Amino acid sequence: MTSPQQTATSPFNFENDVRRTILLRLEHDPADHAALQVMSPADLLVLWLNWHSRFIPLRPREVSISWEFAANPLRWHPTYRPAIDHILDALKTGRDVNPHLSEDVLIGYEGLVRRAKRKRPDLDLLLNDWNVHHLHLSLAPYRKGLLARTGPLLFVMVGREQASILDIFPHGSFSRDRIAHIMIDNWPKANFVHLRGDVVSGHTVSEAERDARRKAGIHSGLVDHRGKWYFIGLGGLTSASTNIQHSRLANVVMRGLRQLEEHAPEYLDWVTETLRLNNIPVPPALDLHFIIRNDGWFAIREETTQVLLEIPGLPKDPG
Repeated sequence: MTSPQQTATSPFNFENDVRRTILLRLEHDPADHAALQVMSPADLLVLWLNWHSRFIPLRPREVSISWEFAANPLRWHPTYRPAIDHILDALKTGRDVNPHLSEDVLIGYEGLVRRAKRKRPDLDLLLNDWNVHHLHLSLAPYRKGLLARTGPLLFVMVGREQASILDIFPHGSFSRDRIAHIMIDNWPKANFVHLRGDVVSGHTVSEAERDARRKAGIHSGLVDHRGKWYFIGLGGLTSASTNIQHSRLANVVMRGLRQLEEHAPEYLDWVTETLRLNNIPVPPALDLHFIIRNDGWFAIREETTQVLLEIPGLPKDPG
């Protein structure tokens, strides 16, 4: 009797799956397609994670607000209050706040030619470095599903279970010390920041220097506040100004895929047994591929049965 795994002559081509899937789903100009095609699968995964992290998953959260936000007159300004109330309620109930995001989220990758002429729209440096989103404060339709742009922006840290509202800042305030100071003063035990000790001597990074460092791919984690050094515990930059956690995660994915390829016979046996234990008919030949799920996360899918399987070492969801 021939088993399904014995009839599968070429069970995996995960690297090609990664490349094909990301090129199909990552928003980019057709002129950049050739540049993307020659990137390694790990680099393409970083690009995907960089883009996908800019969107806020629809999930109910506990919302906490800073003292600074509560006292900000713009919180109650009739021009912005409806949008602010909508955002706070949406974060609490799990509704969509992504229409309030920057217009740059429409760009998944910016090629070298256009990149040289302007800032990197495919990078949110504040988000990558300090894990802080910024939201526009309008309910008026704009374009491509987004809402109208505003000068004041709401800065918020969004986790799986918690959303922390920092304050309302003018557009362009992405390198402000005050962002970190609000984290320190309002959530000192929330793992956003870590006390590193007293400020004894040495150069203090200015806001302008922080902005320049981020653009150069230099993490700006240390901040002085009231005579002490604090380290921003979330985010962190690579030399490409992407989030360092995305590079680590891409390596986990590729390591897991290589592990499956190296142990293909055993893996096929395991998939076969898993299907049988779940009373799913086993197809004559297993057809396994790397995919990006609807929520933007990664999995292996058996195409005939449409069963999703986890990648070794990878968490079940982004968290």
